[in-house]
This record gives sequence, structure tokens and C-alpha cells, in this order.
Amino acid sequence: MPEVELDIETNVETEVKTEVETGLVKWESARTAIAECKTVDEIKFIRNKAEAMRAYAKQIGESLGVQNDLAEIKIRAERRAGEMLKDIEMNRGGRPTNTNGTVVDETTTVDQIKTLKDIGITAMQSQRWKDIATVSDDDFESKIKYMKESKHELTSSCMIKLGSTTRRGDTKVDITNERLTV
Repeated sequence: MPEVELDIETNVETEVKTEVETGLVKWESARTAIAECKTVDEIKFIRNKAEAMRAYAKQIGESLGVQNDLAEIKIRAERRAGEMLKDIEMNRGGRPTNTNGTVVDETTTVDQIKTLKDIGITAMQSQRWKDIATVSDDDFESKIKYMKESKHELTSSCMIKLGSTTRRGDTKVDITNERLTV
């Protein structure tokens, strides 16, 4: 009889170890996928998938740790999208005098400049994601670590607030400030 119990314990331990290793592999895959994205559309796909999974995990009562892991993927995708949006030359609006191939620079015409609508995001999303992108790498990583370790829900809102304080020029940002958490 003890041999059977030993086998069961060994099997459970092996399954748990495999699940943890698989989770780490999937996490690294998500981080790599975000880093390798070339367009905002690719980033949006990852972001939307992570948000849907996070919402489902919350709905079925999954642990806060799992929810925060999925939220982290979403937030990292939003940050990457914000970085990309800062670099994209956007159409500034208004009524151009001639849009039939007017040259903006050596390689771009007015017709090639994208609008947020072309990209499929709202002005609010654009600003929020850019705010997240303004957070320094150290503050960003510290805030994620703090929220996870203190068992608080990790949300885009807490990163947006952190980013908007950075954008406004506040030199001292306290990542442990509970008012920066939602």
C-alpha cells in the first residue's frame, strides 16, 4: 500500500512541476511575442486576448495571482503599444489643401499618414497607453512587483496614474502609494 501512495504523490508532484514549468514557458512566450510585434494591430491582438482571459479568470474565481499574471501581459502589451504610438507619425487632422500624394518628407505622403481610426483605437486608448509608456522601466517593474507581492489587483489604471504623474513632471513617484492603485 505505501508504494501506491508514493506513486500518487510522485505523480502529483510531477504534474504540478510540469504545470509550473509550462506556465513559465507560456509567460516567456507572451513577453517575447510582445517584444517582437511590429504593428499596433499585433499588440492589440495580444492585449485583447490577455484581457479576455483575465476577465474569464476573475469570473470563474481564479486566484488573484493568475489574474495579475494575465493583467501583467495586458499592461505590458499596452505599454508596448504606447511606445509604438509615440513613434508613428499620426495625421494631425484638419483640412489639408491637397491630399493627392502631397509629399510630407522623402518617403511619406499625406495619404500614408495614419489616423487613430485607421489603427482601430480611440484617442483615449492612445493617451492611456502613451501614459503607461512614459513610466520608467524601473518604476514600471517596481510597481508590478509591489502590486503582486502586496496581493493587490494589478490594473491598467494604476499604471496609467503612475504614467500621468510622470508625464506631468512629478519628480518623486511613490509606487507604494495606495492612491495610485485602483
